[in-house]
Amino acid sequence: MNSDLEQKQNLLTQATLFKLLGDTNRLRIIRIISYEPTSVSEICCELDLEQSLVSHHLSNLRKFDIVSSQRNNKQIIYSIKKDLLSEALELLDQMLERIETEATNEQIQREQHLIHIKSHQKEIENKQNEKNIPENDDEETDDEEKVKEYEEDNEYEFSKKQYDFKKIF
Repeated sequence: MNSDLEQKQNLLTQATLFKLLGDTNRLRIIRIISYEPTSVSEICCELDLEQSLVSHHLSNLRKFDIVSSQRNNKQIIYSIKKDLLSEALELLDQMLERIETEATNEQIQREQHLIHIKSHQKEIENKQNEKNIPENDDEETDDEEKVKEYEEDNEYEFSKKQYDFKKIF
């Protein structure tokens, strides 16, 4: 029974953390202070954000024990409290780079396949010209339609994947 309760609590904590880190401005703030301890005014200048917004985000991060603060005369200096968070962000960067690389490789393969189709179509045209055979308008139209359909289908799939990827992140 306790393990179920603990598991539910862990899931709730994880969901809260992901929600907290799901804000672009908070992630930008975390990135800045993960390099070196930074004041609110420096963060505001770096990110071109209002002081009240930065303070609000830092307050939320402090509640979850992600950042710590230290007073330095009139300024409050913030730093990352959890090294694991910095490591997790690095891992996330690596994952995103891999996803982008795979999407690029898929696009390259599609383009190579399209070049192959067009090359095949050109070979057929050359053979017809060599033999002085009148071109079969239906066959040419079919090839052109296949190329056009392939281009449209793959462009749609690639743009859809890019949109989905951007939508997620």
